[in-house]
Amino acid sequence: MELYLREVHRQPPLSADEEAHLIGRMRAGDPGAREALVYRSLRLVPVVCRHFIGEGRRHLDLIEHGNLALLRAVEAYQSPGQSDPFCVHAAEQVRQALVTLVQPSAEAG
Repeated sequence: MELYLREVHRQPPLSADEEAHLIGRMRAGDPGAREALVYRSLRLVPVVCRHFIGEGRRHLDLIEHGNLALLRAVEAYQSPGQSDPFCVHAAEQVRQALVTLVQPSAEAG
């Protein structure tokens, strides 16, 4: 887990210009831009996950589900017409996925 956290925080966060450039390239069909957007956005996942620690799931489970939600957020953002910046969209998608993950645990306890 520590290695993962060090790795995702080694990359600086995307600036608004970098994000817009990568999204434009991604929408034009550049798979490298999609990969770069995912990689540079991974640092969002542990930040959102911190709010769910102690909700009945292991930290690793939260990170795993958060990463999958990030991938889905990238896919959803490929369609034009998104008004929020990608980082806002991605963080919300991760948050929603984690809420769904921990809800059964909260209801059982």
